[in-house]
This record gives sequence, structure tokens and C-alpha cells, in this order.
Amino acid sequence: MCPWCFVGKRRLEKAIAAHQKSHPDTKFHISWHPFYLDPTVKETEDKRARYERKFGKSRFAQMIPHMEAVGAGEGIAFKYGGKIGNTRDSHRLIAEAGTRGGDLQDKLVNALFHAYFEVNDDISDKETLAKIATEVGLFGTKEEALEFLKSDKLGAIVDKEVAYNQYHRGISGVPHFIIDGNTPQCSVPDI
Repeated sequence: MCPWCFVGKRRLEKAIAAHQKSHPDTKFHISWHPFYLDPTVKETEDKRARYERKFGKSRFAQMIPHMEAVGAGEGIAFKYGGKIGNTRDSHRLIAEAGTRGGDLQDKLVNALFHAYFEVNDDISDKETLAKIATEVGLFGTKEEALEFLKSDKLGAIVDKEVAYNQYHRGISGVPHFIIDGNTPQCSVPDI
């Protein structure tokens, strides 16, 4: 998962709230779409070790205070412990939430961001994902959530959408916003 996505989401929420103060009749609908930051991740591993290998130990050590300060400004308490793994199952859950309508997809994304970035939960673990999905109301029971996760429901659709976004829309990183059919120009630092 991308910490800048969490920050971007918080900033988007602030922008929407500010806009709605002067335009209360404006309606917003946010849809989440999948993007694999690193599809080569197969096994779960220590998050800090992965980041140190990706960015280098000294660069990662320099990045932490910056990310903590940016996160604090958005009400996010970034932590860098826990595990990192393949996020395909979390994307399948987000896609499933999108089929249900309402704000369920957004609730699930908030819960996943919180679990991964602030609690150090392993969101590649099916038990953890089932707990989160049940807590936000995506499934009535943890067993139903686990049944979904043990299947490959929506897996092919998620994979196709990732490829479409990457190759046809030219999305090469996240966060990426499409607003009213357009991609606003912005610069987001890499972490």
C-alpha cells in the first residue's frame, strides 16, 4: 500500500468538504480502482526490511520523519512495523464493496489504510482481511468473508482493471485521481 494514497485521500476529503461549504448541492462519488505497486511480492515479509531494501537503509531512515510529519498534518499516525505482502485480496474486497454501493467501499479503504499504516496489521493475511471486511459491514460474518477470500471471486476482473489502468490509461503510480473524466496535474513525491 502507498502512504501517499492515504495522505491523498485525506487531502481529497478536505477539498471536498471545503467545496461543499460554498456549493452544498454538489454531489461527489468516489470510486476506488486497483493498482499493484509491486506485483512481484509473493511472500509476506517484514515491512521495514522491505522498505530498507527498496530505498536503502539510510534513505529510508531519512524518509520516516518526513512521512511522520506529513501524516501528522493529516491526522495519520504512520508506523513502520508489521508485515507487507501481496495486496490482490484487499483489492478484491474493495471491488466487492464497490458492487454494494453506498459508502461501503470508502469505509473499507479507510479501515485498510488504518490497519496497515497505523496498526501494523498484515493486510495480505486472509484472517486479518476477513476481520476488517466484517467490521465495516461488507460481510455479515467472518466466515462469509473468509469464504470470499478463499475463492478467487473478482480476481480476474481486478487483474484486468490493473492492466487497463496501467496500459490504456497510462497510470504508472499512485495516488492517481481522475476527476470528472480528467486527471489533474499534480506532483506527489515518491516514498
